[in-house]
Parts: sequence; structure tokens; C-alpha cells
Amino acid sequence: MIERSPQVEQSMRDAFALMQRGDIEGLVAQTSSQPGVMMIGSDPTEWYAGREAIEGMAREAAAGGGGDMPSSALDEIEGYRDGDLGFANIRGTWTIGGSSVPFRLTTVVHLEDGVWKAVQSHASIGVPNPEMMNPMFHAAGAATS
Repeated sequence: MIERSPQVEQSMRDAFALMQRGDIEGLVAQTSSQPGVMMIGSDPTEWYAGREAIEGMAREAAAGGGGDMPSSALDEIEGYRDGDLGFANIRGTWTIGGSSVPFRLTTVVHLEDGVWKAVQSHASIGVPNPEMMNPMFHAAGAATS
């Protein structure tokens, strides 16, 4: 039975706190090493399959190679679980260099050795439906094929 989970919600708050501090080891520790682990971002190039790829991306971003690391404000977190499997729906705001944009994030977590570890996440920035056929997105979409 799916039920609301304050523990899953707290694990998401903890993950964002680790990101804010640039604690890559802590973030990696909250990522599962099970097969099929995936992290997808809003940019067409943000497709990271496996814990090693996710760790590499996090290290590059923390070192400044992926641009500025955004600060995040979490506006809404809903976490749920069914046994050892959970998920979270998150809304928040990313801020870089004085500019802010709302984001949405869904994360699937698995309870491993008493720790909720991410197995799949997908972050996006909402684009209004009338704008989704903008030619800018056609060219960007080609990067994923």
C-alpha cells in the first residue's frame, strides 16, 4: 500500500542540503549502485546512466565545469513509499547569479541498508505548451538522438 513518507521527504531535504554544501561524497552515498540507476535533467545532454556517470557529473558541476552550481529553494515536497520503494514529487526554485527559475523534480528511491537511495530522478523546467514546438527545442532535441 502506498503511504505518505516523512522519511522519504527528509531524504530529499538532506540530498538538497548536500548539494548546497557541495558534498559530492554524501550525494554519491545517497545514490544506489543497483543496475538501471538514472538521472535525467532538463538540458537535452543531461542523461546520466549509472552511479559512475552521476558521480562524474556531480564532480564536474562542483568543480565549475558544468557552469555555476545553482542554489535551491524547496517549495513543496511530497514523499511516498510502498515497502522498500519510494518516490518524491518536488517543486522548487533554482537561482544562479541573481536569476531564478522554478523547477520540478521526481525521484524514485530504494531503501538500502536503512538509507533511501536514489535510483531514478528527472528534473525539468516547465515550458508552456504553446512554446514546446519552438524551433529552439527541435535543435536541442537532436542532441539526444
